[in-house]
Amino acid sequence: MSGRPESVDPRVARGREVRSVAEIVHADGEAVALRIAFADGDCLVCTAWTDWTLVVEPRPDAALPDYFWPASSFTTRPLPFAAGAQVVSAAQVRDEVGQVMGADFLIGDRRVSVRAYGGGINVTA
Repeated sequence: MSGRPESVDPRVARGREVRSVAEIVHADGEAVALRIAFADGDCLVCTAWTDWTLVVEPRPDAALPDYFWPASSFTTRPLPFAAGAQVVSAAQVRDEVGQVMGADFLIGDRRVSVRAYGGGINVTA
């Protein structure tokens, strides 16, 4: 992969059925991304990019993005969301200059937020 991946508005997730929600975690235990996998096999991966903004990348499958390399240094940590729940709402969070710094999702009756912060991410579920 070269350059920044495509980033979309997280609202594209609205109304979609969720299969799983997980953090992508580096071997040191630090979360590096949030992955929301949908029932149709697609997913969204939310991660901080090199400019410290949040990228919300649509993916055709739940495979680990190639920018998490080497793959053996990463794993997933499931978050407690019910399979089959729908994304009720989703929103971008922007900073004072308009850069996307976070995303908020309501999945069923549970909230999950992801924020780019200092080159890393913070996931709250």
